[in-house]
Amino acid sequence: MTTQNTTGHGIDNRVKCRLNQERVLLVLHRFGWLPVRQVHQACWPDKSTPRNAQEYLAQLLKLKQVAFKQGPDGSRVYALTAQGARRLRAELGVEAMFDADFTRRAMPTFQHRCLANDACLWWSNLNGPTGYYTEHEIATGRAPVTCAPQYMTDPLGKIPDALLTLQMEVNDENPYSTWYTWVEVENSEKSKAAHEHMVTALCDVIGLGKQPWEIGSASVMRFAIVVCPHLNQESKLVEGMLKFLGKNKANYDARTIVNRLYIWRPGAEEGIALRQWIEERPAYLALRDKHRLWWPAPPKCAATD
Repeated sequence: MTTQNTTGHGIDNRVKCRLNQERVLLVLHRFGWLPVRQVHQACWPDKSTPRNAQEYLAQLLKLKQVAFKQGPDGSRVYALTAQGARRLRAELGVEAMFDADFTRRAMPTFQHRCLANDACLWWSNLNGPTGYYTEHEIATGRAPVTCAPQYMTDPLGKIPDALLTLQMEVNDENPYSTWYTWVEVENSEKSKAAHEHMVTALCDVIGLGKQPWEIGSASVMRFAIVVCPHLNQESKLVEGMLKFLGKNKANYDARTIVNRLYIWRPGAEEGIALRQWIEERPAYLALRDKHRLWWPAPPKCAATD
């Protein structure tokens, strides 16, 4: 006896279901854990509601391939289980791991991690899903950069909160095929010492001395972006940058730093260069002059400055 699929929907729907389940499992593997809204943003950014994310998370929960708990903001937060990690290894050849203590573990850095994830998802919508490394991938050693080199920072060291990547054409003016952007999340009131450390580290990774930070033979740390959910954090960052650059003109290229350090407000379509932020505010132009800083007019192509 033979059967015929007259509508063409049966097999297609099963395949679609499997692929969408795997899509969800893969993003949980990359991010470690995600609230529903970020599963939605990662997998179905073109959809207006999180219905697909909710549907496939429910299926995976029934299969015991994901687990969830309530996040500090009241949302459901999901992560892989042993069964989910096993499925990724068996079906997709992904070396997936799982956190056996996920449902019991406290989440003191929940908001910080969500903001770092937001930066990756924003960038993904602009440049594609492979153009970033998450905080979880960095923490588990799965990113090309896991910290700044020791020669570049003070003894406290510095770890990126995420990395964004951009593939570039190699030519006489640009020898690097991959440009990296260091992501720093600024969502808490830092002490004076901690804020100064952050400012110094950001200047180190994009503007220390004359040589750029090369990563391997064909990549470079080209930009840094600071995620600032509140306006007062932007002001504090700029004030700290101007003060630091004013005191360290000999060792840092202020022009490079103000052109390549960006501020991103969660939800914004684009980041804003530090230079533009300053030049749009007369009070900060005056502060720049007070610190005896100056930089020439921007190049015609800021991306290759």
